[in-house]
Amino acid sequence: MKIITITVALLVLAGVLYVFFVQQQSASQELIQDEAEVTTAAVGELEDEVVARPAPDNLPEIFAIDHASAVVEWEGVTVFVDPVGEQSAYDEYGTPDIVVITHIHPDHLSVDTMIGMLSQETIVLAPQSVIDEVPLMIANNVITPFEAGTTQEVQGVTFTAVPAYNHRPEAEQYHPRERGDVGVVMEVDGTRVYFSGDTEGTPEMLALENIDTAVVAMNLPFTMGVEDAAQVVATVAPRVVIPYHYRSRDGMSDLDEFERLLSELNPDVQVERKDWY
Repeated sequence: MKIITITVALLVLAGVLYVFFVQQQSASQELIQDEAEVTTAAVGELEDEVVARPAPDNLPEIFAIDHASAVVEWEGVTVFVDPVGEQSAYDEYGTPDIVVITHIHPDHLSVDTMIGMLSQETIVLAPQSVIDEVPLMIANNVITPFEAGTTQEVQGVTFTAVPAYNHRPEAEQYHPRERGDVGVVMEVDGTRVYFSGDTEGTPEMLALENIDTAVVAMNLPFTMGVEDAAQVVATVAPRVVIPYHYRSRDGMSDLDEFERLLSELNPDVQVERKDWY
């Protein structure tokens, strides 16, 4: 009888130990699984941080002048982009080292603005269609052909001419591809700034990579509407986008709507507004 009692007791003890062991194993597995989930979440957060590129240390200062005209100051070099309007608007920036002219339209090209503003050392980068319009300047300044798809370095800044044109049939008359209008990517030590000029979302624009600041036009019928601009900017994914050239025949493009759409399509892109008008 004692033997039976002892046997039963041992069996009960063994059962208790077995249940305890199983519970411990289950708890350990849950702990491992929780730790794995935490680790996965941490990796995901790290990946998100990698995607959202930090601001480079050598970003230029970009000053809005009017509509499509801007001044870029970068590492001691002053660049005027499409300078038009009153010369007095540029007085505080001094004599430009480099001028980039994107195309022949009067809101981008003004010989009257540039005469007397440039020194003999100022380098002018312009497509051939622009050079053909400014013969008087050739005697005083070095005008370098800046054709779509080409790259050149001037005073430590690398300039790449990006084709700029309309591809909608109803808008091709404004900026035909064959004229050779350009946008421009400026680069210093890997930091890249893009001015779109007058263009739609062309394949060449959509193929741009690692843009830190994009200055993008949006005014129908000449360039893009805010919906298309938001789609294009979301795809190019610059760190910052600055809307410009957003005055049209019917008033100003809706920047609030552009910003709302972009926040849905790519919330990592920051919108920076400047006083162009």
